[in-house]
Amino acid sequence: MTPLTSVLPWTRPYRGRYAAGLAAVALSTALFSLQPTLLRRAIDAMGAGAPLRQVVAIAGTMVALALVTGWFRFHMREILNGISRVVENDLRDALFAKLATLDPAWYGRTRTGEIMARLTNDLGAVRMAVGPA
Repeated sequence: MTPLTSVLPWTRPYRGRYAAGLAAVALSTALFSLQPTLLRRAIDAMGAGAPLRQVVAIAGTMVALALVTGWFRFHMREILNGISRVVENDLRDALFAKLATLDPAWYGRTRTGEIMARLTNDLGAVRMAVGPA
């Protein structure tokens, strides 16, 4: 079992949100890939002496496409970052609950710095693994 596999059960409750985030990734990427085609059409239209109205319409479409792409990218990051923060919080709560059940002898054998490192650095690394930074 890889370390990441042990985190998967913590992400299962958020499968729907992951699907929405990945859909936003796909849509923003697909829409962004249309920009060069529109730019080519605008340049070709200007070179062919097309009416200004046609060139302005293409430019307006490019601006609208950029806004929609930005909206999807914003929500992609919002969704995926949100999931990673919630998973991190769930893991932190479970870790704290486990630490609360340990006997004092365990705390005598384990260095405080090691416990703190697990509570901060390791959970932060898990957050980075389950969602974007």
